[in-house]
Amino acid sequence: PPALREQIDELNGWIYDNVNNGVYKAGFATSQQAYDEAVDAVFTSLERLEQILGQHRYLTGNQLTEADIRLWTTLVRFDPVYV
Repeated sequence: PPALREQIDELNGWIYDNVNNGVYKAGFATSQQAYDEAVDAVFTSLERLEQILGQHRYLTGNQLTEADIRLWTTLVRFDPVYV
């Protein structure tokens, strides 16, 4: 929806950096410190998402958007692949 475009774009960037790509930052870390920092960032991001989704059905409110789908692609694989 055009009215949510700015919010969706902001969420997409944040989700990519911290969740979608965040799991790869952990997986490809070349030191224990880099791994620990990447894992902490991913789980901090998941906590933020839990707060947002605890208030709304979807990331921007009551409507499914591109941001939700972008997030879903990593969450659906999270336990079987990344944990």
